[in-house]
Amino acid sequence: MNHFAPETTIITFDLHKVLVTHDYYRMFQLWWRSPQRLLLVLYLANPKVLWRVFRLRQSGAVAEKVLMSLTAEFPHFQRFRKLGIEILNAQKPIPESLIYLQELKKQRYSLHIFSNIGEQLYQHLRLQHPELFNLFDAVHTTKQYNNYLAKPHKQAFLDYLSQYNPTNKQVIFVDDKSKNIAAAQQCGIIGIKFKNPANLKQVISRLTRNLKPR
Repeated sequence: MNHFAPETTIITFDLHKVLVTHDYYRMFQLWWRSPQRLLLVLYLANPKVLWRVFRLRQSGAVAEKVLMSLTAEFPHFQRFRKLGIEILNAQKPIPESLIYLQELKKQRYSLHIFSNIGEQLYQHLRLQHPELFNLFDAVHTTKQYNNYLAKPHKQAFLDYLSQYNPTNKQVIFVDDKSKNIAAAQQCGIIGIKFKNPANLKQVISRLTRNLKPR
């Protein structure tokens, strides 16, 4: 008997380092081709800016909150907002993860994303990679209205479940960070620590007992 049938199960994925990875060459290209590249370096070298970034990251602020905070607190950073979004979103899908998502989709599993990406960054990234995001039935991002409440806060998981799992299906959650997996398990979610796509396929196949596409 299969206890994790597609009809009663949601498989939810973290985004960064699970489905996409940094494209460092693209990040460099974006910076190098910008006519403001030297000015950006100069502003980022400002001790006040460096300290603010450090404090934000120490408090667990997500990338979009850091960017929005800098543009709000240092008005001259407004000119770098678009470039900042492009550099932060210089990501490329992990091919093996994309192939496995397509397999799960054929098996009729509901697929969700639960990421700490901000809503503005997500909207921009979604346009870059429709082949990835079109596979998902729901995407949960961090949002400005609640101060970018993010994983591993338990309330972030409760908000996700309340909004995207109203029928109380079993959720299997895949993330590369142990602290996020631990928080998910406190909310009744099955957590899988992501190592690589091949390992993930093995673990989920054991849980779902290798259901075949209909």
